Amino acid sequence: MSLTTDIDAEVRHDEHEREPSRPGAVAHAAAPARLLLVDDRAENLQALESVLRAPGHELVLARSGAEALKYLLRADCALILMDVQMPQLDGIETARLIRANPRTRAIPIVFMTAVSHERRFVTLGYDAGAVDYLVKPVDPALLRAKVASFVELHRARQEIARQAALLRRQEDLDRRRALAEVELRALRRERAAQDRYRRLVEGISHAIVWTVEPESLACTFASPSAASILGEPVERWTAEPALWTRLVPSEDRERLVGAVRAAARGRGALAVEHGFARADGGVARFVTHVELVPAQDDGRTEVRAFSVDVTDAQRAEASLALLDRAGAALAASLDLGATLEAAARLALPDLADACAVELHGREPGPILAVASPAGGEPHVRALAADPALPPPPADGSAHLTRHLEEALGRDGAAAARALWPAGPIAAVSVALAARGRTLGTLRLLAGPGGAFGPRELRVVEELGRRAAQAIDHALLYREAREAVSLRDEFISVASHELRTPLTPLLLQTRTLVKLVAGQPAGADRDGLLDRLATCVRQVDRMSRLVANLLDVTRLNSRGVELSPEPFDLRDLVGDVAARFRDELARADRALVVEADGAVPGRWDRLGIDQVLTNLAANAVRYGRAGPVAIRLSREGGRAVVRVSDRGPGIPSEEAARVFERFFRGQGARADGGLGLGLYICRRIVEAHGGAIAVESGPQGGTTFTVELPIAAEPPAGAGAAG
Repeated sequence: MSLTTDIDAEVRHDEHEREPSRPGAVAHAAAPARLLLVDDRAENLQALESVLRAPGHELVLARSGAEALKYLLRADCALILMDVQMPQLDGIETARLIRANPRTRAIPIVFMTAVSHERRFVTLGYDAGAVDYLVKPVDPALLRAKVASFVELHRARQEIARQAALLRRQEDLDRRRALAEVELRALRRERAAQDRYRRLVEGISHAIVWTVEPESLACTFASPSAASILGEPVERWTAEPALWTRLVPSEDRERLVGAVRAAARGRGALAVEHGFARADGGVARFVTHVELVPAQDDGRTEVRAFSVDVTDAQRAEASLALLDRAGAALAASLDLGATLEAAARLALPDLADACAVELHGREPGPILAVASPAGGEPHVRALAADPALPPPPADGSAHLTRHLEEALGRDGAAAARALWPAGPIAAVSVALAARGRTLGTLRLLAGPGGAFGPRELRVVEELGRRAAQAIDHALLYREAREAVSLRDEFISVASHELRTPLTPLLLQTRTLVKLVAGQPAGADRDGLLDRLATCVRQVDRMSRLVANLLDVTRLNSRGVELSPEPFDLRDLVGDVAARFRDELARADRALVVEADGAVPGRWDRLGIDQVLTNLAANAVRYGRAGPVAIRLSREGGRAVVRVSDRGPGIPSEEAARVFERFFRGQGARADGGLGLGLYICRRIVEAHGGAIAVESGPQGGTTFTVELPIAAEPPAGAGAAG
């Protein structure tokens, strides 16, 4: 089908019918190709129309360049066939204007002319944008062939544009689909997150999640756990917006409300420890974290509170603190009575109202320690002594009796009513077991309002174990003290009994020495004197050992007993030195005694004599063949006595222990001493408020130094056993 359209009709045609190539439009595959024929001569247009009229062509005729431009402002075409020589606006200038428009610059232009076939016109035509140049008269077959080529090229471009538009549309659809899928996934994630949050909130059992409106502080939500923890229906929280403030105890209300208000003003997350009243009248303790967060509704905020129930945790901390205090109290003393009293007081008032501790198998009867309210001790004793009380399990587990008054005898019931006139009485009994034996019973009593739950029973069992260990240690300590007392008594008696035969034996031996010494000189007499001298030394040594045993026994039982009296210490030093002068002279050893002058003071003469004698005897015994020196001086307000020898000395690792009880160095072990002499010296010197020390150099030699206060009374408690 061939169509011919003039310019005026085309302009009046509907816009979407005339602009198939505008953005977003796609040309139909069967639409005719529009050819714009431009010539100022009507006969030329008719000739072109007759040649190009064919199915699939739509011919548009324009009689000037201006008409062609006017048409191209509103429509499009596949090819422009234009005469070069036209009045007013020629073909070359019209082509330049067409090429200047971005919408029409791609339309192919073919120039036709009968006179402008010189090279310069051809060049101008191509410069203006022409794709071909035909000279009139035009061969119809050549013209139709060229037009068919350009029409085919135009339709190819239209198809490409259509495919590109379809591709863009598909890409747009794919992009929209991808965005929709992303939004759908985000919506699903948000919904899943909300479901998870809802399930988490609903599954919380140890905390309450609740929200309030920032301005009015009205509660807008409360998690289901509020009902299980506090016993208040969840609906009341939102039906009564101020309910949460009434549930807070008065002493905590100001702090919690202040924290919520501060969070509502955007001051960040805050934490407050407080209580919430339960429906049963009790108070649960919470730590609440409050924070201003976005609400589910756009543009709104809310204060979200997360209240964690710390009641059990605080009770556990209180139980641990109670057990810590119990451990410290039970370890404070090894005295049995003090331990029993401490065990009886441990559970009051945290766990019970009264407590009784009973020991089994004690003669003439059980030892009973009681802790009770003021004036209630006799009643607690009578109640705890009731034979109707059930015995606790031997394995140390707690036995609970919820209505003790129903199990008591007449006397026990009367005592119970004297303590608590009305209401039930609960009792917990725990066997005090240690080292496989039951020592006694710990009984806790709680009057009306008191209760023993599983936690309290576990704490009572642990208290029973700790009390049993402490009581067992106190019993062992008492038994040990009794055994030590028996030992000391035996040693004291044995020492007295041993001294009884030793004293006459020593006197008789010395008498024999004098008798034999008066006999005529000879080998028999000298040998007999040597043997008698050995006997004297051994008897004397035996006497000293027995005396040391007796002294240490007295120290353990009664401490150091002093009898201070005034005397000159220089005289006592001279007396002690005289006792060893003959012995040292026989061994050809020197004895040096030095004193700056008189040193009067007030001391126990026998005690100081024993100290100086022991030190001088050690110097004589361990000084080998060297001299012994005793030097007395007055230094400030103290009298100082130094006893020195030139023996091998004392190893440094032994010097710090020579004053310990029963310590014997290598030399002392060879000599067979008991390790008590220097210990007794230290105790006597310290009882006077003085000090004793030892120095021993690496080249040998030992010096013991005794410092005593002058004219001073012994310190208070100097005679105590240590």
